[in-house]
Amino acid sequence: YTTLADKINCIAQGTDGTADATACSDGVTQCSGPKFVEYTGLSDIEYKCNACVKGTEDRCFTCTGDSCNKDREPKKLARTSCAGTGSSRRTRRSGISLKVIQTAPA
Repeated sequence: YTTLADKINCIAQGTDGTADATACSDGVTQCSGPKFVEYTGLSDIEYKCNACVKGTEDRCFTCTGDSCNKDREPKKLARTSCAGTGSSRRTRRSGISLKVIQTAPA
């Protein structure tokens, strides 16, 4: 049988990674959450106890261990910077700063 000490904790709600980690059900050994997808930003997958649903691996990450999805907050997932001139913008969902580059037409 599983004791309270054997249970792992995961962020188990929301898509922004700000919720506190909570105890998962007996036998759960993995956590999952949204993945930062290049060119589109943070996916719409929710944080939860258990592995990603099959077929969502391109938008979802799975990790093993206590609170393993806690340190994968959107701010820590990616830092993007571009050389050149342009304006800086902040994405609404992830809070990650991106630089927009304007180029002259060919």
